[in-house]
Amino acid sequence: MKCKNLIAVFFTLVVFLGFTTCTKQKEFDKISLFKTNSGVSQLLGNLGISSMKIISLNDQTAVYQLVASEFVLNDWKINLNGYIFSVNTVTEGYEVIFENSNSLKRVVFDFNKLKKNIQITEDTFSEEDDVHKGFKIFLRKQISMLLFTEVLNTNTVPTTTIPRLVAPDGGCSRTILSVRTTKSSSIEAVNAATDAFIKAHPDCKKVHGVDSGCLWEDYACVSTQQINCSGGGCDTYFDILD
Repeated sequence: MKCKNLIAVFFTLVVFLGFTTCTKQKEFDKISLFKTNSGVSQLLGNLGISSMKIISLNDQTAVYQLVASEFVLNDWKINLNGYIFSVNTVTEGYEVIFENSNSLKRVVFDFNKLKKNIQITEDTFSEEDDVHKGFKIFLRKQISMLLFTEVLNTNTVPTTTIPRLVAPDGGCSRTILSVRTTKSSSIEAVNAATDAFIKAHPDCKKVHGVDSGCLWEDYACVSTQQINCSGGGCDTYFDILD
């Protein structure tokens, strides 16, 4: 009798664990769905992006073209208008391509969903003698991660009336961005960077609050803070990101 009970318990556990694994796998596979509209969240609006035009979309690949205006991100002047952002599903995750449609230069990332890491596999943007190469690689990685978050976060309701990066007459708008392992640390870092910039440039002030997006729940997160400046804060930028 005990033997039969043990056998029954064994098969119950097998069925339960099999069902649990299957359920978790199905939940995990949901992130393979891509955004199916051109609207963007406030998080992308803070990068001067007004829409992501769908160029190609199927179960395996998503290709978008960015419609954007010039903005300043972490002391870099950037214009993402016309850039192509592509996501391809591969065996262990996603291949992400961030490409300048004018120069045809691009950077390719491997987003491994099992190991939960991001790795550059190709970069034709940076020249070997570019003293700012490291900064530019880091910025493109941050921007690509933010776009990737937007593409896979299919539950995000697009903001149709995103406030443009408008500053007072004669002023400017800037965006502070931070990428960290956790959501709380990304928010803390972006607040610290924003406070430090405003302390150094009293003509600047925060606009709205911090916007955040994450790849895996509250892990691998991007946070941004928009600020407006009316004086010297507008003259502070490090370089132009091509």
